[in-house]
Amino acid sequence: MEYLITQLIKITPSSVSQILFKQRRLLVFLLNLSIILCSLVISIIIRFEFSIPANYTQNTIKIFSIFILTKIVIYQVFHLNRGLWRYTSLVDIRRVLIGNLIASTILALIFIGYRKEICREFALSVIIIDFLFCAGSMSWIRVCVRMIREINDNTPDTPLIRTVVVGKFKDVNTFLHAIDGSKTSRKILGIFGPEKITVGTIMGIPIKGSALELAEFVVNNKIMEIILIPPYSRKRFLRLLMTRLKRMNYNCQLKIIPGADQITNGNVKISDIREVEIDDLLGRPPVKFDHTEILDFVKAKNVMVTGGGGSIGSELCQQLCKYTPNKLVIFEFSEYNLYETERKLKPLFPDIEIISMLGDIRFKTTLDNAIAHHSIDIIYHAAAYKHVPLLEDNISMGFHTNVIGTSNVADSAEELGVKRVVIISTDKAVRPTSIMGCTKRIAERVVLEREKKGTEFVVVRFGNVLGSRGSVVPLFKQQIKEGGPVTVTTKKMIRYFMSIPEAVELVLQAGTIGTDQDIMILEMGEQVNIYDMAKRLIELSGFMPHRDIQIKFTGIRPGEKEYEELLAKEEEVEHTQCKRICIARKQDKLKNNKVDINYVKNMLKQTNHQELRNLCFKYIPENMLGQHYLDSI
Repeated sequence: MEYLITQLIKITPSSVSQILFKQRRLLVFLLNLSIILCSLVISIIIRFEFSIPANYTQNTIKIFSIFILTKIVIYQVFHLNRGLWRYTSLVDIRRVLIGNLIASTILALIFIGYRKEICREFALSVIIIDFLFCAGSMSWIRVCVRMIREINDNTPDTPLIRTVVVGKFKDVNTFLHAIDGSKTSRKILGIFGPEKITVGTIMGIPIKGSALELAEFVVNNKIMEIILIPPYSRKRFLRLLMTRLKRMNYNCQLKIIPGADQITNGNVKISDIREVEIDDLLGRPPVKFDHTEILDFVKAKNVMVTGGGGSIGSELCQQLCKYTPNKLVIFEFSEYNLYETERKLKPLFPDIEIISMLGDIRFKTTLDNAIAHHSIDIIYHAAAYKHVPLLEDNISMGFHTNVIGTSNVADSAEELGVKRVVIISTDKAVRPTSIMGCTKRIAERVVLEREKKGTEFVVVRFGNVLGSRGSVVPLFKQQIKEGGPVTVTTKKMIRYFMSIPEAVELVLQAGTIGTDQDIMILEMGEQVNIYDMAKRLIELSGFMPHRDIQIKFTGIRPGEKEYEELLAKEEEVEHTQCKRICIARKQDKLKNNKVDINYVKNMLKQTNHQELRNLCFKYIPENMLGQHYLDSI
């Protein structure tokens, strides 16, 4: 007795729940069996108004056995003896109705054919009443279970996110049907669309009005999340909505469904809903590319991408594969980045030969082996060190990789007959104030001042890309996630920004239309204020700047400047057939001061950082750098 009491004490509500979960099929079977028995008894009572004929009571076992066996078999065929009723939908109810209809039809046929042997004068109306009661009971129980589960989900322990959906009513309907039954943490309180309608519902959710009335409803009802369906996910509406919410001193999370095709086809999943990113708000017009030129340039060629595991390099690899090269060689120093890039590309492009090569551009032999072994036709040179503050303290590594590495790529390409090398450069190479910018500018000169030997060299220069490793946007997101503060250099700091896919597509276009020793400039749009960007990211995360998340000013770090430039003073612009790409024509003022790469190598052997700084001043006479290092020279 004492042992029994001890075991009973150990039983908790959670353990009971686990036991019931494990025995769910048995419980469902027993419940269905109870419904069958009760339904039959009630049907007979109703049919004969409580005056049950003697022949029914005499043949009770036969009648009940036939009903039970027939229905249990049919229920098993239609999977009605199992299921997660918390997710009951119209499909499940339809299956209940069809299963019971078929079972009742079979029962009717049995009693018509064998009525004398089973029960004389058996009333077929009993079967009709039984069908209505049985199907109704099973459907009602499933609906009640779902309703109870949905009510229980909205408890203080699991608070639901107060949400509104904005879109065309047809698309909203498709979206709500697509996510119906999915376990989400949202409570959708209203729908807004193109028309000023204040009556009507979609799947039980009320239509509250037009999209122009959204902001006021959001504030009054303390909405925590807005899901925007195209066309309401476009930049213009996003900026308008954020401005209105800011005026009302209110913030909530904005989520979008990126593609209208997903809505039209009904292929929407919970995972398709994503946060609004800062690049969704950039106001550049869409770019029209001549994909035919890129296809003709890349198709059936052997292409190599140095730094192919980096942010730009990996995107280059993916977009190049769309133009069906004969072979793609991913040349990368980081083992993990190389593995990740290969892992993502091979399933997407099984028909393209993708070669992964661990290598370091600082060692020419590794480049020679890769180019010679795979007969490379085109090289996209993206390998470089790009972090401004880090290179201020690691000057020699900056020169080794950005200058000597680029020189090695150029030498190997010329010696082994590569047709074209496209060099990825940066706006920080223009009137540079940092070691990073200086090394990239010297690297430009190394390839552009070479004597022509057959290989063409094209430099593509552009600004920052959103979301690249080490860039400011991922840093801000991480700081917001940690509760702040978000660190900004100064209120005046401005930068050019472009999304990675957009930048890479322009690089491919520029690398195709450029000619030997051209500097191709990508049009980056208007410069973005970093402080404003930080505030926008905080607002997009559902917080208020300086109230929920603090912004801390750290001051300009070594090598940084408050603005960037894409052209030096002595460079003139020539437009191309692509509106977003132009050519920088440089006046020949540095002809007698070519970069002596052997002298640079000697300075690196001596690890003389002061001499390396002097080289920057020597080879880059733009005055900003001279002023920056004047005291140390």
